[in-house]
Amino acid sequence: MSNHTAPTIDEILNLFVLPERHREINAIVHNPQILSVEVARFIAKSPRLTDRLLSLINSPLYNHQSPIETIDRGITIVGAEELLYLILLLSVVDLFEQKLSSRIDLSEFWLESVYCGLMARFLAKKNGGLHSENLFAIGFLRNIGSLVIAELMHELTVYIGGEQVLKAVDFSVVGADLLKKWQLPSAIYQPVEYQLEPEWLGAHHLDAKMIHIAAILCAIPEANDVSSELVWRAIPSEYRAILNMDKEILFAVFLQVQNSKQDVFQLLVQDSSFVAF
Repeated sequence: MSNHTAPTIDEILNLFVLPERHREINAIVHNPQILSVEVARFIAKSPRLTDRLLSLINSPLYNHQSPIETIDRGITIVGAEELLYLILLLSVVDLFEQKLSSRIDLSEFWLESVYCGLMARFLAKKNGGLHSENLFAIGFLRNIGSLVIAELMHELTVYIGGEQVLKAVDFSVVGADLLKKWQLPSAIYQPVEYQLEPEWLGAHHLDAKMIHIAAILCAIPEANDVSSELVWRAIPSEYRAILNMDKEILFAVFLQVQNSKQDVFQLLVQDSSFVAF
């Protein structure tokens, strides 16, 4: 990037390009003429990626009763699209680690991303299945715009007035813009874009509201004296009906997520053996 011209948001967004391998898998998964067994065969060409996916499929993210040992079986159980979004998240972690980790420790960011994704997914499961199956991916990506903004801030430090420019930048809108550049569907980017506007009534408004609630719950400080009443009262009363559960069930979900997040974080982020799939 030029040192003589202040970067724009679009220029910063263009720094974060998903690997070609992800685009290839995306095209295959969404090709109606390609069978799931062919999708599995394509993924299996990369043993490292296959191992990463099977580890995640067998993790607390899904809580399967018996182990799933092949990608073919994984596609049958979780679906090809769900598998695609797991690959997307692996690609996203790798991409931002390559671009930013030399000056930013992203570990806490990724842990919070896993936390929100798990919270959204587990809440939706207890809610009766009224939400997207991809809430883990949406919750994980909900704050990705903050990393883009962090990169913009870094680039603008040499420019007077950069701070004023950033006052108009919204992490949810920036995150959605990045997801659009990656050609992800509206079912993914709209809940990210409207997560701060829970009264929005677009096609994916329930997912946006669930992400909003999950973020509230993830902001509760971890402490030994956290109670079901405290967790319940953290959610504004007008949003409680969306959950379709009482405070004891909500608290059980809250504890389940807290007990699971480190394991999923370890598999998705800390074990970097998926790099270069």
